Amino acid sequence: MIDRPRIVTGIARIPAPLSKAAVLIVTVQDTALSDAPATPLCRHRQTLSAGDGPDLPFRLECRLPDHGRITIAARVVRAADGSLAPGDLVTKASVPLTREGAPLTLDLSPL
Repeated sequence: MIDRPRIVTGIARIPAPLSKAAVLIVTVQDTALSDAPATPLCRHRQTLSAGDGPDLPFRLECRLPDHGRITIAARVVRAADGSLAPGDLVTKASVPLTREGAPLTLDLSPL
């Protein structure tokens, strides 16, 4: 059952300011099933300009289930369709949503 509204805020931290325009995509997802793809619950998408960073703020409003393993992931991509390519930036660790309302810091590194 998905019925808990929640505001998720934080910073996506990249290694250095961007040299080219890109897109920040932050996804809250249910990763409870180990043998299945993550189920996206909500997504934030923001166009970035050259010079943005290293801290990129985000804010999402989600309705979350009362059960499952809810995690958050981020990526900074150059492709307008959101696809990943070498040199794009991604979170490489599982980041669970645990404390209600606590801002998150997501560290991104090159793919």
